[in-house]
Amino acid sequence: MAGAVGRPHHRRRRHRRVRQRPEHPPGQIPPRQVPGPRHRRPAREIRPARDRADDLAHAPEGLAGAARGSGARGSAGRPLRTGVGTRLAGGGPGRTPHPTAVPHPASDAGDAVIPLSRGLNPHETALAEPLDPGEPPFELLHGSPSYINVLDALGAWEAVRALRDHTGTEACASFKHTSPAGIALGLPSVPGDEEFLDSGRLPSGQLGRAVVRARSTAPKCSYGDFVAVSGPVTTEAPLFAHAIGVIAPDFTPGALAALSRFNGGRFIVLRGNPAGPRSAGSTPVPETLETAGLRLTRSAAPLSGFAGGVRTETGTPGRPEDLAVAVTAVRHAQSNAMAFVVDGATIGIGMGQQNRLDCTRLAAARARTWQRRHHPDVLGLRFREGIGPAERAVWRARLAEGDLTASVRAELADVLLHPIDAETEPDWSRTPPLSGVTLAADNHFPFVEVVELAARLGVTQLVTPEGSTDAGALRDACAEHGMSWVVTGERFFRH
Repeated sequence: MAGAVGRPHHRRRRHRRVRQRPEHPPGQIPPRQVPGPRHRRPAREIRPARDRADDLAHAPEGLAGAARGSGARGSAGRPLRTGVGTRLAGGGPGRTPHPTAVPHPASDAGDAVIPLSRGLNPHETALAEPLDPGEPPFELLHGSPSYINVLDALGAWEAVRALRDHTGTEACASFKHTSPAGIALGLPSVPGDEEFLDSGRLPSGQLGRAVVRARSTAPKCSYGDFVAVSGPVTTEAPLFAHAIGVIAPDFTPGALAALSRFNGGRFIVLRGNPAGPRSAGSTPVPETLETAGLRLTRSAAPLSGFAGGVRTETGTPGRPEDLAVAVTAVRHAQSNAMAFVVDGATIGIGMGQQNRLDCTRLAAARARTWQRRHHPDVLGLRFREGIGPAERAVWRARLAEGDLTASVRAELADVLLHPIDAETEPDWSRTPPLSGVTLAADNHFPFVEVVELAARLGVTQLVTPEGSTDAGALRDACAEHGMSWVVTGERFFRH
C-alpha cells in the first residue's frame, strides 16, 4: 500500500439501466418501474404568469363558467387573482382537479357570485350565490372565506341583529362550526374579564364590551372563531386579532386596514347588510336544502326566538336581557341546545347532543369552567413574557377544567413564572359562587333532573318552550329550588 500513496484513485462507476417489464394488459395499472441509482424526479415546470390564465379552460365547466360569467371579479367589484377558477377546482399550474371535486352549475348572478376558498373540507369546491343579487346578505371586503366561514358568518349575523332589535343594546356573537361559542350584550362586564386583555382595561363602549364578553365564554372554542357585531367597527379592531373573520354593518377605513393585516393578511372582513334577507320587517323567505337528490323546503324560521310570545309559568321572571341572550343562543345552536347566561352574556353553551341530559351536563361543565376561571388564584396567575392574552385565556380555562395530564402540567409549567404543583393548586372551594343565572333550552325538559343540575349552578330563571308532558312535576321542582319558569311559544330546533 505504500506504493499507492499519492496515486490518483479512479473508482469505476457503474451504470444500471431501468429494467424493462413486459407489456401490461390494457385497462390495468402498469407495474412500477425500478429506478436506477441516479434516477431523479423531473424538474417542476415553471411557466410565466401570463400562461396561467389559460388554466381556466381546464377547470370543471361549472366553476370555470361561473368565474368567466362573473368577469372574474369579486363581490366588492375588484378583479380576482389570476387562476381563481382552477384553484377552486383543485387544479392550477401543474395540478389536476381533485377526483371528488363537483362542478357547480353556471350562475347567472354575475358579479354577485363569490368564489369560496374551499367547501366543508379542503378537497371540496364551493361558491356562494345570493338569491337576490340586488340585496345580498353581505359584501366581501377582504379575504377569501370558505363554505363553513359563510355559514358561521350568517348565523352570527342573524343572532346579533335579533338581539340588537329586541334589546336596543349592541351585541356580539362568536361562532364556530355553525353554533355559537358565546353571545353577549354590551353591558358592564364581570370583574376579572379585563385579565384577558393586553391592556388590562375593558373597553368603555358597548360594542367592545360585547366582544370581550362573548369571546370569553369559552376561550378554547373562540380561538379561530368567526365574530359578528351589531354596530360599526371603529376602535375595536384589536379585539378580533385571534379570530378568523368578522362581519359588521360597517368599518372605518382605519379599522378595515388593521383587520386586513391580521392572520397574515388572510383575515376575512364582511360588511353585513342590515336590510338584507331575514331582516326586521322583511318578507319571510322559505329555506331550501338540496341533498342526496332531494329538495327539502320549510317555511321561514323566525329571526328571533320571541315570535310566539313569552309568558311566566311560575315565580318572578329574572333579568329580561339574560332571557333574550339565552333564547338567542339556543335558537342559533345545533339541537339539542342548552345555554347558561349571567349578566347579559353566555357562560356555557351545550349543543349537538342526542339527549337533553347530556346536553345540560356539557353546558354545565363549560359554565363551571367559566366560574373557576374567575377564581382569585386563576386570575392571579403570572405568565412569562411573550404569552399573549389569547393564550393566557386558554391556559386559565385548561387549569379551571381540572384533570390535568402530565404533559399538560409540563406545558403549563413552561408558560408560568411560578409553576403550579399539588401544594399551590387553587383551592376550588374558594371559587366565587354563581347566582342569578338563566338557563334556556330549545325544547321542553323531559326530566326533572335537569332542574336539579341547574340549581347547583345558581340558576334562578328557567326558559323553555311549552309542551312539557310533565309540567306539574317541573313546576314543583322550580318552586322547590326557587326558580322562575318562563315559557316561550315556539320550539327552536336547528340542524
